[in-house]
Amino acid sequence: MVEKDAKRRRTEETGVDPIFQSFWGDDFTIQRDELRRALKILENGSDGTTFGLLQIHYTNANRSHDFTAASIEYSTIRAAKDPVSGTPFGIFFSDLFKKGMDILNNYLDDNCSQVYIPKELPERKALQKLLEFLSSEKDHEVLLEEKDYDESQWSVVLAQHLLSKLTPDRRYIIDSFRPLALETNKCLCDEMDNLVGQVGDTSFGCEKGWHGKTDIILDEQVPVSLLRKEEISETEDDSSINCRLPTDSPIPKDLPQIIARTMVFSFLQKKLNKSKWKHFLIPGIGFSGSELIIVFYDSENDVLISTKPVQLFDQKRIIYSSLLLLWFSLNFKLFCLGIPNTLKNFKACFFDFPGISEMYTNEVTRPVQFSNIDQEEGLSWSSNWAVSFNKEEEIHVDYITLNK
Repeated sequence: MVEKDAKRRRTEETGVDPIFQSFWGDDFTIQRDELRRALKILENGSDGTTFGLLQIHYTNANRSHDFTAASIEYSTIRAAKDPVSGTPFGIFFSDLFKKGMDILNNYLDDNCSQVYIPKELPERKALQKLLEFLSSEKDHEVLLEEKDYDESQWSVVLAQHLLSKLTPDRRYIIDSFRPLALETNKCLCDEMDNLVGQVGDTSFGCEKGWHGKTDIILDEQVPVSLLRKEEISETEDDSSINCRLPTDSPIPKDLPQIIARTMVFSFLQKKLNKSKWKHFLIPGIGFSGSELIIVFYDSENDVLISTKPVQLFDQKRIIYSSLLLLWFSLNFKLFCLGIPNTLKNFKACFFDFPGISEMYTNEVTRPVQFSNIDQEEGLSWSSNWAVSFNKEEEIHVDYITLNK
């Protein structure tokens, strides 16, 4: 208690949290070196940390479908390619997040006698959260411990001990339709921490287009999904899935759901924040076991990009390059400059489908409000009410009478 009070007084006196100086102590030499290596990986585009430009060839987004039924056929745009293999080159992470990478590089510069931290409070708070997370063994232990969480439980642990720890505003909403027993407002970890978020409605979308729920919404800005693994059969119950085991599939089979949620959420943010935000390159994040995949969509310029799946956890450690990829993406409003002008010509072609851009621009809502019309396709009519369309026509039938 005395230590916390002293820390609070130092923060009030300087306006700067002591973590920025204490993280430069000898106790965190390994963490600083790991961060520098991770930044080099992002700068060089190695370990799968580049983005690919995607183009859509077919989609069912012009009809009413839940996100779980979203259908998308897409391919990688060859903006540039390897002259030998012909493989499309990825987009460097630094092309999108130069501001954030400069802030972290300046803080970690060991050639200076001073520590450089952002003057603007939001950027400084975000950096503070990263350093606090890397300084906390408790959160790492919760994320890395060998527990067979089901999807519902893992969504709570991820939101409480990872996602909310990396953003200045720790708010999150977990899908209320999950079968969670959270009446005590406690985390499902052994420590039973008080939840900083809440269970609630995570639905958004268009009634006549893609719509539905996501597992987590962080700060009302980023939709997060837990992806099913390829090896799980369609007949198995969701609750039987061990969410800590890495998937063998290079691309999660539920990736179209992440793409759909990300695109619709970008339209939602543009509708809600048209006059406030500088760009609408919005991330959607998917977790599949110990892997992470991030999709970005710009609903103003119709540009769609995605990473490949990258490992976030490796045995008993967190992979720093993947953690930075996640941290930058969660704080995209602070660190991302939007799509560079040179990439705005590489369209996803979502706007090419008739009426789609207008529908999602004008009709997207959060939460989704449905009318009383039955949304099922196929054999879809009311079992409770009927309307007669043949009231005036008289029917004549001849009968034969028989004795009983």
